[in-house]
Amino acid sequence: MKTWRMRTLDAIIEFLGHQNKTIDVLKMDIEGDEWNVFEDILEKKLFKKINHLCVEVHLHSGDWARKLSILRKLEDDGQMRFFSSRKNLVTKPRSVPGLRNRTEQLFYELAWYRDS
Repeated sequence: MKTWRMRTLDAIIEFLGHQNKTIDVLKMDIEGDEWNVFEDILEKKLFKKINHLCVEVHLHSGDWARKLSILRKLEDDGQMRFFSSRKNLVTKPRSVPGLRNRTEQLFYELAWYRDS
């Protein structure tokens, strides 16, 4: 069995010696952990180092208030402006948590740019 060594964004920046550089495009497809990573990047104020952020978001699990709060902080505190959304059509629509007999696409590719 293979395992991956995971690092936080600030650890990757330090490992690469990019402390004084700006990330032009950060693309994340991390299978549902994007919400924890968003919070970590917000807490460490790293969004000021990112010009464009592209993320596949997973909406198939609950805690909607937390996810909405993170997206608001991304735009307010992180000064990121939303500009693109598309459904990830590789996955099939799934049942919407809490809504009986309703299916929706719960995986999206979203993108923001830094507004500064």
